[in-house]
Amino acid sequence: MEFTSYIILGLFFSSFLFIGAACVLYWAYRNGQLNNLEAGARSIFDEEEEPLGTQTDFFPDKRRKSKR
Repeated sequence: MEFTSYIILGLFFSSFLFIGAACVLYWAYRNGQLNNLEAGARSIFDEEEEPLGTQTDFFPDKRRKSKR
């Protein structure tokens, strides 16, 4: 491969990563993940907000289902 082929390949992969990162940030903004970053940071250090054994954060779309 010539040097220009490596440059083109590098530009292709870097643009792919950039577009992927932009899509992830758009998804996070659209779903409200970026609304209140300070409250999430404070909850890490506050033991009263998240008692031992009680989960308050969930993986996206894997929320706790109500017991029937």
